[in-house]
Amino acid sequence: MSETTDHWDPAIAAWLDRLRAERGRARNTLKAYEADVRAFVGWFEEMATDRAVPASVDLATLRRYLGARHEGWSRATMARHVSSLRGFFGFLQRSGALRINPASRLLAPRREGRLGAFLDVDEACRLVAASGSRDERLQVRDRALWEVLYGSGLRVGEAVGLDLRDVRLGEGWIRVRSGKGGRDRDVPLSRGAVEAIRDWLPVRLGMLAAGERGEPLFLSVRGRRLGVRSVRRLLASAEEAAAIRHPVSPHGLRHSFATHLLGSGADLRAIQEMLGHASLSTTQKYTHLSLEKVMSVYDAAHPRARVPGRVAPDRTAED
Repeated sequence: MSETTDHWDPAIAAWLDRLRAERGRARNTLKAYEADVRAFVGWFEEMATDRAVPASVDLATLRRYLGARHEGWSRATMARHVSSLRGFFGFLQRSGALRINPASRLLAPRREGRLGAFLDVDEACRLVAASGSRDERLQVRDRALWEVLYGSGLRVGEAVGLDLRDVRLGEGWIRVRSGKGGRDRDVPLSRGAVEAIRDWLPVRLGMLAAGERGEPLFLSVRGRRLGVRSVRRLLASAEEAAAIRHPVSPHGLRHSFATHLLGSGADLRAIQEMLGHASLSTTQKYTHLSLEKVMSVYDAAHPRARVPGRVAPDRTAED
């Protein structure tokens, strides 16, 4: 083990332990933070002319690193790297390993205001019935998976993490365990999701690989727990089968869930609870209820509101 590794590895491990204990960060979030810091350490060890230890890092070094690596990164990725570096070096300062936090003055780019692509109601209905597979077993699985992602608004990692014990078909809900932020929550299942899961369960039983740990709800063709990357690939095939012309991610199905609920009059705080957001402001980013609908409700309800020829302003430039 090198001298520099002796300095970095225990510090990174202690930082992650603190995040895990105090803030209940999700496993995937911690993995991303660790990867961000280790990417910097790898670059720093290659570039440093002296000892590549934490105390040798200054603001100029961090800026050079981000400048060298930013090409191809989205604003969100850059912002996460900045946050990771700030958090790590801030932890070292608070623990007494560093006198100052060299990352405290790093500026993160403003996040893009736009969310990913989402589906309209007709597209969503076509998608949940679609599969890019020729295997009838996998077609049944895909329908159940799309119904859960779109019908319950789960994150893709939450969906593939579901076990049989989490599903209550008789009561019409599922339990999401250790979602983002380490919080469990109970989420309703749509009627379509209940029917699709019921169809999938006997098929699943015949596919489950011997020795598979746990009781994963969604299986790969090999009978193992379905992975996040596989879901992204399956969704791309289903989009093609459903003749959807614009790509949508699994998170786009979650976005569609929130948007369609709000458009049908659902309470924003209820949507917040179903999505598992700690803050209502986070939920508001997913919702873009048509201003035309808001105006029509206002015009119909308020006695002095009716303006002939009223047209909703174009919000595209603001987004």
